[in-house]
Amino acid sequence: DNRLSNLRLANRQINGQNQRHLGRKSATGVIGVYKVKKNTYKSLIQVNNKSKYLGTFSTVGEAYLAYCKAKEDLQPASFVDE
Repeated sequence: DNRLSNLRLANRQINGQNQRHLGRKSATGVIGVYKVKKNTYKSLIQVNNKSKYLGTFSTVGEAYLAYCKAKEDLQPASFVDE
């Protein structure tokens, strides 16, 4: 719904934080989580055009939780609880 009352001012950087699509070659199926080894996953988030390493985790779920927490803390304008 694009009524003026539903829109917010956003610059290009804030608007880019709304990205929710995955790359075609995603091995994990979730944004911000990448497979490192057989049962190891790393979590990254982009902040000011730089990748911020969030840690290495044993499950996709743990890595995604770290991504969500970092997104809430570092990009509060775009965080939506899913």
